[in-house]
Amino acid sequence: MLGKLGENLTLEQGYEAAHLIAINLISTLKASIGDLSKVKRIVRLTGMVNATSDFTDNSKVMMVVLTYLFKYLEKMENIRE
Repeated sequence: MLGKLGENLTLEQGYEAAHLIAINLISTLKASIGDLSKVKRIVRLTGMVNATSDFTDNSKVMMVVLTYLFKYLEKMENIRE
């Protein structure tokens, strides 16, 4: 997805992109450590949102990534129990 939020992308498209980023993060993590059950917590996540200077919903877009990651890790924890 190419573009800039607030210019030629909508907030909903930003949410969609954030969801795809979360999936990519999980895939990269799995490729790096092999077994996702080794993940006990996420200490910090830093992200940047490509947006116009008057776009004020950056945190909402980042929250989509965090929410997806936490839901996935919670699901993994339930599977381990």
